[in-house]
This record gives sequence, C-alpha cells and structure tokens, in this order.
Amino acid sequence: MNKKRFITDVSLTFSTQIFVALLGIFLLKLLAIYLSEDVMGIYMVIRRVAGFGFPLVTLNLGMSLARYINIQKNKSEEYFYYSIVSTIIITLIVYILFYIFRDFFSKIFFGDVKYRLLLTPMILFLYASCFQALCQGYFRGKQKFVLMNLVNVLFWFVALVVLYIPFNSKASHTFLIKYFWIYALFSIGINILLIIFQNQNKVNLLHILRNKIRCKFNSSDREFFRYGISRLPSGFLLAGIFSLPVIIASSSMSLKIAAYIGIIVSVVRLVQIFMQPFNLLFLPKFAAYSVAGNRKLIRKNTQMVLEYAFSVPLVFGVLVAFLAQEIILLWFGEKYAIVIEYFSYLSPTIGFLFAFILLRGILDGLYTYPYANIITLIGLVTECILIWLSLMLKWNLLGLTISLGAAISVLGICTIVIITIKEDLQLINKRTVFCFIWYFCILLCSYIFNQRVTFDNLYISFLIKVAITIFILSFSLLLYYRLNFAWINYFLKKN
Repeated sequence: MNKKRFITDVSLTFSTQIFVALLGIFLLKLLAIYLSEDVMGIYMVIRRVAGFGFPLVTLNLGMSLARYINIQKNKSEEYFYYSIVSTIIITLIVYILFYIFRDFFSKIFFGDVKYRLLLTPMILFLYASCFQALCQGYFRGKQKFVLMNLVNVLFWFVALVVLYIPFNSKASHTFLIKYFWIYALFSIGINILLIIFQNQNKVNLLHILRNKIRCKFNSSDREFFRYGISRLPSGFLLAGIFSLPVIIASSSMSLKIAAYIGIIVSVVRLVQIFMQPFNLLFLPKFAAYSVAGNRKLIRKNTQMVLEYAFSVPLVFGVLVAFLAQEIILLWFGEKYAIVIEYFSYLSPTIGFLFAFILLRGILDGLYTYPYANIITLIGLVTECILIWLSLMLKWNLLGLTISLGAAISVLGICTIVIITIKEDLQLINKRTVFCFIWYFCILLCSYIFNQRVTFDNLYISFLIKVAITIFILSFSLLLYYRLNFAWINYFLKKN
C-alpha cells in the first residue's frame, strides 16, 4: 500500500474518530444530567433497538458500497441508488409492522404500552442512521475519506446541537420523541445535501435517479447485493450482542438496570473508534489487493496487522480498565457510580473486540464468503447461554456484564483463528507470546494500583492516571520496536 497516502488517511480518520468520540462523550454527559435514570434507560433502549434493526434496513449494503465501488468505479452511482431505494422500501415495511403492533412492541422494548409514541421517531432515527451509513460507505468505496469523515462528524454534531433546542419536557419521555424526530430529519437533510452537491457526481446521480428504473439488473448488480445480504446475519448477530443485554434488562429487570448496562455498552462502542479507522481503510484496500491477486503482499500485510492486533489493542483495553472509575464519574456523574465496578470487569476484554474490528476489514476485503456470520454467531450463542445462566442465578447486572465481555472476547479470538488459517499466518512466535505476557503484567499492576492507591480529588486522579497511561503506551512502543515488530518498522522507515 502507498505508505504516505495510507498514513495520511489513517491520521485524518483517526483524528475524526477522536473528535466524534468527544462529541459522543459530551452528548451522553448532557443526557445523563438532563434525564432521569428511567428516561436515560429509554434512550439507551432506542439506540440499541436502532442498532439491532440497522442491518435489516441497510441489508449491509454500506459494506457492499465500500467494496464494489472501489472495484467497479463506473457503477458507483448505480450502486448507491440501489441502496437508497432498498432502505426506503424496507423502512416503510418496518414502520407499518410497528404501527400495526405498536402496543406489543412498546411492551417488548419499554415494558409499558404508554411509550408507544416513541416507536415512530425510533424508526425515523433508524432510517437516518442507515442513510448516514450508506453515505459513508459510498465515500469510503470511492476512497474520498475527507467526505466519509465529514458525514460521521455531522451525524454526531447534529445529535449534540438538537439537544440544545429549548424543549419544555426534558425530564420525561416526551423530550425523546421530539429529540429523535428533529435529530433524524436534520441528519437526513444534511447527508442529502452532501451527496447532491459534491462536485463531480451530482449530475450523474440525478440522472440515474430519473432514469435507472428503466435499466435491468446484471450479474455485477446481483453480486453487489449478494455480498451485502450474505453478511446480513453478521449484522444482526453483532447488533444482537450489544443490544440483547439492554433489551433483557428493560424487559426482565428494570429501566434503571437497562440504563446501567446501556452506559457500559455505549462506552465500549465509543472506545472502539480508536480501531475503526483501520477497518474503514482495510476493506477497500484489501479488496483491491484481492483483485490484483498479489498473494505475497496480502500475506505480508495481513501478518503485520495480526501482530499489531496482539500488541496495541490488548494493552489499550487494559488501560481502559485502569481508567474505569474516572471515565464513568467524569462522563456520567456520581449517580452512575455503581457502573464503575462492572465496567472494570468488562474492560480487559475490549482488546479482543479491537482485534475483531481490525481483522474483519481484511476478511471482508479479501473474501466474498461471509466469515463474519460464523464469528458473530458463536459470539451471540456464547452471550445467550451466559445470560440464561445469569437470569437463573439472578446475577442481574453482573451476569449481563460477564455475558457481554465473554461475547466480545469470542469475536476477537475466532477472527484471529480464521484469518490465521486462511492466510497461513504465524500465530505463535516470540512477539505474540511477549504481547500476552505484557498484557497480563499490565492488567495485574493496574488492578493492584487501583486497589492500593486512592485520590481525594477526581480530576487529580484522572490526570495522574492519564500520565501513567501515556508512559505505559510509550514504554510498550519502545518494547515493540526492540522486538522488531513489522508494523512499527513500517511506520518508522523513511520510505
């Protein structure tokens, strides 16, 4: 891969993801202040239900756009048109079903039929999320990463701005009705403007919107849909892994517990953006490698990414656990202090989720076979079994946290095993063994530090721990350099 361009794209995307993370943190912080724990629980349920419905509405065509636009550039606008029309049709079908059975779905999701008015804005928000993903996939496939990142920033920026519209009912669920209506409409409108007014494609796209209905499907069109639809189960299963604990909590426990586990899920989903830039770039780039047929280059780069997955992500997950108390208290406040203990249990497994995110981009880029279906199925089955056991044992929040942590660990482990077998990679060597030893050393030291050392001032505690975190990361990078990791040599060499 072109080193200079790759580093530029990674830097831009990484910076964008950091900015988006800050927007998300600020948004959830404000919601935690404005809303009661029950209304916050409803908000978390809506986000997770939308996340679960996302693959159904998009048919995973955002991923198809990212792969096939890069391979067949002359059909980019046609593929985007197909995707938009498909999502509109499916959204209308979903809305009709939700309207007919509104009392049933309100009871399932929120535990009471009085919340049925939330269903319509929830569906609209679902479509807004899907449309944003299609726009992002479109620009991702064209490798216009500036526009891809702009779409992401605007989606979260609108979420924050709409919060400041002066509603009179921020303490009740009626605030969420107004919020999601306005949020969704603004987001859809902004994305439409970006697509229409981007320079070179606005005329072509409008022409296709007028005339494509007369055209017929061909084999490449069917392959485009087949690629996305074949990965549809993985979209449901992955969304289920993150949505099921919240839905189980709201329907079988309480909205308060749903808020607690929803916060844990939100933090996990937010910190994963540190690996998301690589996933966004790897799929189209490795798809291009696959078309070129350069197996030697593919194996070399995949081995390099695998060793990276064993190094930085695992350490990063432990350091999130190290900062768990400060993250929760500074982000959500004292009333959610109960979440700290449970989040610290789950945090060490985040590194395995990072490995899944990194390596899935390569798998989806290289192979049309949906290996992600197998990976996510194993993860969800693991979670379901553990949730069932926790319900039997009445472990409540602890059981849900353990179940989620086990599921995301399985995602990473299965992905590592599959890509190692498919690409004949070297899984066990002195570098990967060192990574695991270093991982457990940091985990043990951070646990002892948190148990033995306390600070009276939360901000001082946060600053000291951040300084320690930076030192550990810097020292880790030095160790990786001394051990001759290929990925760090790649970034340090001059050409």
